[in-house]
Amino acid sequence: MAVLCVAGLTFASCGGDDDEPESTEQGGGNSGGSGNTGGSSTGKNPVAGKTFSCVESSNDGYMKISTNFKLSFTAKNFTRVMKQTAESKDIATGKWELIQNLDKTETGTYEYTADRIVLHPSDGGSVTLTKSGNGWKDGNYIYK
Repeated sequence: MAVLCVAGLTFASCGGDDDEPESTEQGGGNSGGSGNTGGSSTGKNPVAGKTFSCVESSNDGYMKISTNFKLSFTAKNFTRVMKQTAESKDIATGKWELIQNLDKTETGTYEYTADRIVLHPSDGGSVTLTKSGNGWKDGNYIYK
């Protein structure tokens, strides 16, 4: 079911809210100051006020991964809460050992188009989510 890379803790996809934007309007902005504040005459930003999530657990008997990511938008900003744990089973003792614990919150601005959301975290860089079916893909994760 899942492809695992322990360093990055990744697997196929996650589910969540099926509500998806379908407009080409843009919202948010970027850290360079050239941001957009709304692309249509109505000024409606289709992701503003929405929360997308990627929540899943997997257990193959030797590795357990629990993922709970939430991505929320206001008219111009985003907040992404990423929580993920990975446990590995010690074959000798049969006990589970925590091998990675991610607990991170990012905030910043964003740019939206119908097929892409570019996050600009306050601490620098950028992350591009692409439209994938009824969700938004970020690497191996799909927010719905």
